Order: sequence, then structure tokens, then C-alpha cells
Amino acid sequence: MNKVNQNNPFSRLPKAEYGLILGNFDGVHLGHQKLIDNFIKECQTNKIEPILITFKPHPYVFFCNEDSEFLISTYASKKQKVLDLGLAQVVELEFSEELQNMSAKNFILKHLFSINSLKLIYLGHDFKLGKGKTDAFKLISELARDRNIKILKEDAYFYKEKLVSSSRIRDAVKKDIQSANELLGKPFCLEGTVIKGKGIGKKSLFQTANLKTTKNQLLPSSGVYFTQIIISNKTYDAITNIGYNPTVAAKNLVSIETHIFHFDKKIYGEEVRLNFFLKHRDEVKFENLDKLKLQIQNDIDKAKVYFRKRSPHRLGLIGREISHSKSQEIYERLFERCVNYSLLDYEEERDIPSVSELKESFDGISITSPYKEFFVNDVLLDKKELNAINCLVFNSDHTKGYNTDYYAVLDIIKGYMKTGIDEIYILGDGVMGRLTCEVLGELGLSFTQLSRKLNNLDKSSVLLDSKKQNTLVVNTCNREYCFKPPSTGSFHFWDMNYNLDHHTQLFSNTRFSYIDGMDLLELQAKYALSFWNLKTF
Repeated sequence: MNKVNQNNPFSRLPKAEYGLILGNFDGVHLGHQKLIDNFIKECQTNKIEPILITFKPHPYVFFCNEDSEFLISTYASKKQKVLDLGLAQVVELEFSEELQNMSAKNFILKHLFSINSLKLIYLGHDFKLGKGKTDAFKLISELARDRNIKILKEDAYFYKEKLVSSSRIRDAVKKDIQSANELLGKPFCLEGTVIKGKGIGKKSLFQTANLKTTKNQLLPSSGVYFTQIIISNKTYDAITNIGYNPTVAAKNLVSIETHIFHFDKKIYGEEVRLNFFLKHRDEVKFENLDKLKLQIQNDIDKAKVYFRKRSPHRLGLIGREISHSKSQEIYERLFERCVNYSLLDYEEERDIPSVSELKESFDGISITSPYKEFFVNDVLLDKKELNAINCLVFNSDHTKGYNTDYYAVLDIIKGYMKTGIDEIYILGDGVMGRLTCEVLGELGLSFTQLSRKLNNLDKSSVLLDSKKQNTLVVNTCNREYCFKPPSTGSFHFWDMNYNLDHHTQLFSNTRFSYIDGMDLLELQAKYALSFWNLKTF
């Protein structure tokens, strides 16, 4: 967008035949979009270049208060939005006292008609011009009569039987953000820089990014909003409080604080955009920090439900609510966004959906016991499936079944072998125990399997008296074993269970390394996303 001096506003335009459209276009709302779209189509019909002329600062800001909260969109945002609609160029006229005092006739003759090869002027339904706010269409039509310039006027644009205007949207931003979004055709947005706050949230509540908006931006009313924040062109789900923080703040200053889900980076000084979707509640003063914290957590939980419903990805797991119920948490950590995820369990066999029914409802489906057997015969198995599946991939002509357990276990074992493992013990002979043994066999590795069925594993404890220097133990089954690691050498323990404090506390010695089942679940999720061909947002 070229900001130019009003004495020579169009000197930089290349030689061409032009059509022009004039206005402030604050917010670039549905009415503006319709106006610009029809203008561009008219220019295309006449094979002329479409340009837009606007004013900076906005006349209201110039007349009233340079610090007023008024603009629906920043000047930079407005520029990008109108260019995205297909305009060839945008010219900013500097709104000054000289321009303010210029009559409509002088403005038209001095500026608009100074454009070489001007063929079209396209006006909004109520566009006024000049010091006396003259009816622009009538005056321009009279002055253009002998100049071979076509003058067109757009009809008013109505939404839900009411005229769409920037003033209507400003009122809605304060009273009903969802209505404002409908009129804008997109979420209302604030733009600015992340600044340091008082640190109260980080120390006592929830970490937030504090936004300093660019000048003259209109702010929504005080309250808690469901929002999304765009940082370095990546979108994150969030919750935002606008207001005075009456529970913790002493000064009566408005702040904009955003808690970003699945995000822990420092972004001080970053330029960000904040999109508003829903006002959740008004700002309230609480008796103490504990009650405020409980309310914020409740707000966050409800915001996550909201964004999960809006997620473009529909994922699901057919299985019991056991460790696999952690899958949603893992997928959201990988996506760094809320994900539409369903955990499906069925009381009756007849209720289990078919592959075709799942294909209609989900982008990706995982399967755990006891449901795997119901799908094995209906899918094309990957060659390394070991007669088991836990991931369905829907293709146009068939559904393929993968075993993400296999690929994840293979990766982790290979990682351990790079560290120089001398001896391997497998605890358990269940599904994961058998799979792990098969992987080790494929890699040509020797191992010892311990289990109660083999009568070589105590019911309550595991005692390893290894003479090797580097030992790996893989627990594929029981959560409650009391492990007794060897006293010498390096000991590596991989537990396919997760979050077991009584296990992690055993490994304070630096010679011991420990990972739990979350590593396996995360690798399984990564493989599933790869098979589903789903990329992060």
C-alpha cells in the first residue's frame, strides 16, 4: 500500500487504464467484500486495472482523538485483506487539514481526474465526499459526463434484514462478538506486540501472553473470550481475558492477557494476531487467588471443548478407557492444537461399527483390544502386521490396517542398541511381550523372557543379577512389580506402563536410565498421523 502526499497522489501508478473505488473500508466487512468483488468483476469485463483509494488516518481518528479505540482493523490488516480480494493496487491518501477543507468538487478534479486513462469510478451506496459530505455519486456523474468515465453505484448490503456497516460492527464488537464475526465474515482480530506483564499468572495462576495493541484499535468489552492466537504464521487455541484483573491488580488499567494451549515458548516482542470467537463470561472479582484459579481452569476446560468441536481433524479410538485414553492428550501435544477426538467403547458386539461407517465419520481410527479381531478380516494388512492391527487407513478403494505398536517398538529398540546394549530381558508374555520378542528376533538379537507362565518370574518382584555392563529390561505387563536393578554396570529400564512413581524413584543412580509408556504412545501417535497423512495445523 503506497502512502502518498495528496499533492501528487497517483504519480507512482504505472501507465494503464484504471477503474477506482473509494472509501475507508474499516474492517473489510461483508458489504465491503461484495462491493469490491462486483467492482473487480466490472474491471475485468472492461479489461482495466482495479485500484482502491482509502484514507490514513481514518477521518474519525483525525477529527476526534488520535488515541481513540475506534478501528475495527489496523491499516496494515486492511491493506492485506483488500489485496487478497484481488485488487491490483491500493493508494493511501494522507488525511490532513488541507484534505479536510477541500470541497468535493476540487477533490474530484484535482485527484480523481488526475489519473490518466481513468475509465471507471465505482462507489458504495452511501459514499459521501468533501467538506460538506456531498453525495459523491451525483456530483461525480455530473463532472464525468464529458470525460468518457463510467460511474457505477453499488446497492446497500443487508444481513439478517439489517444494513451492514462499520458502525453496526463496532457496536457488535462491544456487545456480541459472534454477531460481529458474522458481519465481518471472519473473526474479529486484534494485532499487536507481546509484552511482559506483572508475572502474577506465571507464579500463581496460568502463564499468559500480554498483548499491547497497535494504535486506535477497537477493543471488545471486558470479559473472558475463546480465542486463537497466530504466532509466526502458526495458529494456537487460547483463552483471553480483557479487563482490569480486579482480583489481583491494584491499578485501574486495561490489559489483554492470553493463555495459549499446548504452548510454552517465550515470545516477548513478537508481533501476533488474536482472533475472537466467543465471549464466555464477564470479568468478575473473586475473593482470593484459589477461587480465581479454579474458575480459570473451568474456563480453559470449556474453551478446549469448544475448539475440539471446531477441529478440522476427526480422530477416534475404539477401545477401553485405559492407558490409550491418553491418546487425545498426545495428539493435541503433537498438533499443538485441540483435536476432535472420540474414545469409543461398545456394550454389544452388534453395536461395533463397520469399516465403511467409520470411514464416513473419521479421518483416522485407532483400535485396541478387544476390538482388533473384529476388523482384521475387513482390511488389507500391511506386510509387517504380525496378524494384528491398531490403525486403519481409509483409501478410495480399500482400507489398510497397520500395527503402530510394531513400528514404535522397533524404533525404540534400535535407539537402545545404538547405546551399546549387552543383555536384554523381556518381562511378560502378553500381546506386547510377544511383539517385542518378535522385533528382537527380526533384528537378530538374543534376549531372556521372564513371565509367570514360564515360571521364571516372581509374582511380586524382579531381581536381576546381571554380570553384563549394559543391561536393558523391558516391562511389557504388570504395573506393580518391585524392580531390583543390578548393582553394577549400566542399567536401562523401559516400562510400557506410564506415570508410575514407584518405578521412577528406583532410578536415582546416574548409571540407570528410565523411560515409560508415554514414549511408546507418542511414537504410535506419530506413526498413525503419518499413515493417515495428517499434517499438523
